[in-house]
Amino acid sequence: MIEQTPWLESNFLPYQASATCPPGPVVVLAPHPDDEVFGCGGAILVHLAAGDAVSVVIATDSDYGRFQSGEDGRSVRRREAVAAAKVLGYGTPCFWGLPDRGLTYDEGLIGLVLDVLEKTEATILYAPSWWEIHPDHCVLALAAVEAARRCPRPVTLAMYEVGVPLHPNLLLDITDLAARKQAAMACYESQLRMQRYDRHLSALNQFRTYTLSDSVNAAEAFRLLNREDLHKDPLAAIRPGLYYALSRPMSELGLPLVSALFIGGRAALADALDSVMLQTHAHLEIIVVLDRCRDERDLADDLVPWREGRFPLRVIDTDGSLSRAERANLAMANARGEWLLLLGDGDMLAPSHVATLLASLGASAPARCACAMARVECLRQSGGQPEIADWRLAPEPRTPMSFESVPLAAVLFARSLFEGGCRFDTQFDDRMATWDFWLQLACRTRWIASGD
Repeated sequence: MIEQTPWLESNFLPYQASATCPPGPVVVLAPHPDDEVFGCGGAILVHLAAGDAVSVVIATDSDYGRFQSGEDGRSVRRREAVAAAKVLGYGTPCFWGLPDRGLTYDEGLIGLVLDVLEKTEATILYAPSWWEIHPDHCVLALAAVEAARRCPRPVTLAMYEVGVPLHPNLLLDITDLAARKQAAMACYESQLRMQRYDRHLSALNQFRTYTLSDSVNAAEAFRLLNREDLHKDPLAAIRPGLYYALSRPMSELGLPLVSALFIGGRAALADALDSVMLQTHAHLEIIVVLDRCRDERDLADDLVPWREGRFPLRVIDTDGSLSRAERANLAMANARGEWLLLLGDGDMLAPSHVATLLASLGASAPARCACAMARVECLRQSGGQPEIADWRLAPEPRTPMSFESVPLAAVLFARSLFEGGCRFDTQFDDRMATWDFWLQLACRTRWIASGD
């Protein structure tokens, strides 16, 4: 059986609070006045106590909302922000005056962030997280990520939370600073008239003590990313599912890599990839082999949902002259997994398909091939309507006829069989080539029949 490391919450969420932050100088990007207090007011105080220079930028004019008769929203919010800055003690914020609810992710906004990083020589940049639901928060987060990635100096990006809890790797103890943070929040009287943000702030900071000791009564949460993280794969940190799945290397979890190899047509691609993404086995790669000449449309847009999914995806284009047998051999030659699984037209996997097959193989060593029940979509002879049929391998496949109708996706086999010479014979049609390939596997290893 495959041994997995026990699931530990501490691998995903800090169980120790920090009393310090990465050293400055510091730039704080706030979409609106009060976000700098709500998201990282405690961190600002910690930096100031450490002697770090702190520069706060408020991006929008903050004119959106309800104000009392005769009040100018922009003037009110600026006056409140200056008052809050005095409470925190960092000086006076910089106001960009961009349209409230009108921030646009473009080169202009990225350039503004790069300019302030250069002028301040900041080594840490605080910005809203890209999990935020407010449009200005999300846009400013994306601009901060790209600016930190482009910055010629090493910059640590520290994402903070306001409207949506983020996935933290730093919890900052602000127990002794909570009252001063609340005093700064109280400066935003116009906002507190509309909604009790002070209560939300207190609740969020208290919630963040969930994994901490009783001595911590308030904490701020941050997601820290360095420039190398952003250069390598900026999207890897934006997907919570991927973040949890890949928080530890799969080798540490004892999970072998499985290569899912799609060799069917484009019409069947979406369903096949969806079924792979839903696998309970957490260590897969996907290889798609398609005839570019048979369908000239660019695959880039079509594959976006899966390129940003749980598992890495590679595409191999062919010139339209390859048979399915040749595409299968090409896919296997490019696979990196210890185990291989082929998918053709109409093949969809149950979520536990790969995990079940691997468990069967682990219990039946040294077998190198397992076959599970599969649901196969085929066309009826009359009417051409799709039909879903259940298929199961006989418990003890002993004769060549046992393998005649084995679907591609039902079988998981070791890559070592391919390396040992098993290939799809390109002289046969699709059905015969598949049957012949299964017989080659059967000559080299015992097949395991598994329920799914």
